[in-house]
Amino acid sequence: WHEMSKAACDGFGENTYLKYKKWCDDYFYLKHRQEPRGIGGIFYDDLNAWGFESCFSFMQSVGEHFLKAYLPIVERR
Repeated sequence: WHEMSKAACDGFGENTYLKYKKWCDDYFYLKHRQEPRGIGGIFYDDLNAWGFESCFSFMQSVGEHFLKAYLPIVERR
């Protein structure tokens, strides 16, 4: 998944993956347990930094890459 989430962000800015990965790591960190929640990845909310068309293209890229990562897991099970 991590390779796919990075690939989803490629083409949308040099630091896009690192920005949304950090946001995910920070957002899904359980302070009271001092541990991350989930497997990590990327997180974004209220995406509007690039205008509608670019933001929509980014969200499509994330969805497509999620399927590329997740469907092989489902097919094996």
